[in-house]
Amino acid sequence: MKKWVYNKRMKRLLISLSLSFIILTGLSAKSWFVCAGSFSKQSLAQERCKILSDAGHTCFVEKTFNQDGDWIYRVFFYGPAMIRDDARARKDQLLKSKVVIENGFTDLWICEADMPDIEDPEVFLAVEPAVEPVKVVDKVKAVTPESVPIVLEANEEVPLSEENPYSVLVRSYREEEKAESDKERLREQDINAYVLKKFDDKAFFKFDLHAGAFETEEEAEDYIEELEEKGITGTEVSDYEDFAEDLAKYDEVVAKEEVTLNIGAYEMPEVISENVQKCISQFPINRDFQIVEAKILDCVNLRNSTESISTFMTNLPDDVIDLNEVESISYAKYRDELFNKELTVYIFQSEDEIPGIETVYDYKAENSKKKDFQINYGVLHSFVLNEYENEVFLFGYTDDKKMAIVMSAENFSEKAFDAFMKSSYSDSSLLLYPQIRRTFYVLPHKAGTERNFLAYSLSKVNESYAEERGYVDWSIPIVGTWRAASYFEQNEETVSLAFFDLDYDYNAQKVHGMFMSEKSGNNISDSNKPVDVNGEKGWYLSGWNGNELSFAHSSYIISVDGNYLGEAELPELYELAEDLNIWK
Repeated sequence: MKKWVYNKRMKRLLISLSLSFIILTGLSAKSWFVCAGSFSKQSLAQERCKILSDAGHTCFVEKTFNQDGDWIYRVFFYGPAMIRDDARARKDQLLKSKVVIENGFTDLWICEADMPDIEDPEVFLAVEPAVEPVKVVDKVKAVTPESVPIVLEANEEVPLSEENPYSVLVRSYREEEKAESDKERLREQDINAYVLKKFDDKAFFKFDLHAGAFETEEEAEDYIEELEEKGITGTEVSDYEDFAEDLAKYDEVVAKEEVTLNIGAYEMPEVISENVQKCISQFPINRDFQIVEAKILDCVNLRNSTESISTFMTNLPDDVIDLNEVESISYAKYRDELFNKELTVYIFQSEDEIPGIETVYDYKAENSKKKDFQINYGVLHSFVLNEYENEVFLFGYTDDKKMAIVMSAENFSEKAFDAFMKSSYSDSSLLLYPQIRRTFYVLPHKAGTERNFLAYSLSKVNESYAEERGYVDWSIPIVGTWRAASYFEQNEETVSLAFFDLDYDYNAQKVHGMFMSEKSGNNISDSNKPVDVNGEKGWYLSGWNGNELSFAHSSYIISVDGNYLGEAELPELYELAEDLNIWK
């Protein structure tokens, strides 16, 4: 047992060391840091920073926006680029330091921030650090995703007990990373937040964000009112007794086996054209907002195929854009679950000037404000309308008139929307979002076949998925996960690739195993049989609604769908399956 623990720890240590000095290609220089406080006044942040710096710690202050569009100042301990696990270990060390204990700075937390310029006097205090800050390499090519999986670890100390069993359940997540991120945001508002990792035999892993620990249920209900005053609604009182077994079960599972999550790919798939890549690189990036839905269309390839734009994307704001004049269209819906904000973005991109774009947008000028925003592509000339309470609309186009953007924002004040626009454009891309990064990682490379990318979509699986399948065992863990679908023209036919990202390899293998067990209970035949897909156990189904080849690999369950291929034989489905990037 000791040898197993040692090997596991050594593996994690090597992974951490290899990542500690890496800033991924194509992303802004972000890293995980230990945060020593968040303040509304810069002077208070500088005071905290000086106390720590005088004790020999190199610290810096980051100026950023909160969810209301107001400036806040966060104090960070500086160090070389770190992944989350490194930052956790450093936090544990800092909690034992004399200056932290004596000054009562024990409410430390970890969060992600931009790596600062160590020469900037506005960021670093002018004090002599005990240790010379490490220069950070600007941009280094990332190691391959397969070599650096995230490994689930046991729960840290749980603040609940028989004496204080009640807490407020704020939100529940399938992904640990988002739960941790929202925990940090609550702590910035002086909310005692923490993440509890749970497991049950039906839904598998989940990560619940809790706040507070109370002796009575009434105290927890009073705390809900305090949270509502801060804009956090939809919470509920929870009792430790109801989920203590789920915490123990989680710890038991991750102790028995290594449960991993691939981080995905930080490079766009080769099959996506440069035109489309240019389009999707203009999306705003904001750590407080999760993408809950996305669609990407290559209009050039679609016009050369038998499919149409309307097949893959409906409800387009085509009253402002002639869709025949654009090369690519992208759409994303964002949600800030904590504060119930929602944002939708449409981007239209053309190789040439979009005809009449200024005239088209002029009619939006009435009752609007003309504003310029800086995006990755350049200056975005915009008309911003605030027609309804807490609802903001933007219609804009770039200097060269080759790109147009339409946005709608719900539960935003105009001030908060301006703050979002000013803080959400950097040299990062949509690949910063794990759900995008991991699903793009599946898409095929182009080698070996004539294959053209047509469209991509991403959404979360809702309860209807399990309901339509009679709540069979394998359908329940899929609810709440990400489903992506991509469409290609291959050999003059349209082929679809659908896949579920079940977050962790453990989930995918278990769920697809249950699926195959169910299918093997039927009569095995040429239209219902087990198959081998690059060494993975898969299943082939053929029926009136088409042909399907499914298999599990890493955290994914993948289905190559031959609905468009009519009487296609199994080898035609293999052709796409065997070219997926996951085999690299």
